[in-house]
Amino acid sequence: MISNTIYSKGRDNFKGYTFSAREWSAPTMVSPKEIRERIDSFALCGRKIKRMRLIGLSYFHTRDWVEEAAYRQVEHLPEEERQRKSNYSTIDPTMQFSRYAQIDEPFLIEFEDGDIFEVDTPQDPEFRMSTNCIPWWIKAGTNQPNVEADILFSPCVGQEIVSVEVNTRITDKDPMFFCAFNEPPYQRELVSNVTLRLRNGLGLQISPDIDYCEVACVDVSNERVKISFSELKDALFNWEDLHADEVTGFEAESHMLFFGRKGAAYTDTPYMTLSSSGKGDSCLHVYVEDFLILDWSISLAIGSWFDEYGEYHFSHKEWNDLLDEAWRILAADSFDELFDELIDRQGKGNYMMWKLNSRGASFWKERDKYRTQIKDIREWSDLVLGPNDMMDIYGF
Repeated sequence: MISNTIYSKGRDNFKGYTFSAREWSAPTMVSPKEIRERIDSFALCGRKIKRMRLIGLSYFHTRDWVEEAAYRQVEHLPEEERQRKSNYSTIDPTMQFSRYAQIDEPFLIEFEDGDIFEVDTPQDPEFRMSTNCIPWWIKAGTNQPNVEADILFSPCVGQEIVSVEVNTRITDKDPMFFCAFNEPPYQRELVSNVTLRLRNGLGLQISPDIDYCEVACVDVSNERVKISFSELKDALFNWEDLHADEVTGFEAESHMLFFGRKGAAYTDTPYMTLSSSGKGDSCLHVYVEDFLILDWSISLAIGSWFDEYGEYHFSHKEWNDLLDEAWRILAADSFDELFDELIDRQGKGNYMMWKLNSRGASFWKERDKYRTQIKDIREWSDLVLGPNDMMDIYGF
């Protein structure tokens, strides 16, 4: 355990727009006095919370964790029924969960005046805090985020901070190694949590937990406030929430394919939406930049430019021919041979020349990811597209 403040050499120069603890300029503090002074310097009282964000993963909100938490709540039931009621797809919408998250990258709070408060606890009892040092939409440096903080902590949104508590405890054991301190002082006062008390009586509590940070919405008694599963489910965007099709049960291996309403919300725009006329409730969304191979295949089929804002309708045979075309492009032995072939096939137009010059090099380097994408699209298509159905494609 560190005994003195460690001042960072970071300059908040986050390369690739990706968070790095080393580049963050916030000092690492353990002294209750210094933590108190630093948070007071941010003048948080009187500010209203506009929105919140968890940069990285919340370990309490993976699907496995959610199912395990549900399983514990129905321990009075027979085992078979207990397992069924804790399966993610059949959890009771009214089942209650706690409004808290376990993270290992900073928690961000933006206030109505535009300032952003950033806080993390690298390991117990350390705190790191700053304002306006981390860009709001910075990417996670470790694990991708999976929960919307604004929904998880919705009772705190729009609330004014009325006080800031720096709560401490006295201990004679190192909180990381659970052994007695081997040098004086043998009893130490450490910060157990920082709590932002809100006008509605609730609080946002930030606590170190071994080498994680826990953020919780608490009541006046410091008990965690509850959230129903129906509301929590809307907040979650784990891999399965975005890349699995609830209608067919198909789960993609490709990170470029998104399904359903939630998938559409997390697909970069503009994007293409694919759906079968026979099973229109199953919708696949692909960011236009990731639609490259199908863009090329469709362009060759229609003999013209692919319109990302247009709409297309292909029969079962036509669609499978397009997927075969995509696979032939991906199976090329060399880029030079592929280039010559596609230029020849464009005829008198110049659409393929432009496409190959602008994206050809990046395509050739990333063929494996496109192979996975086309394999997934074919498997999904087999589930939704009947012999007499049309594959409808719309640009958004």
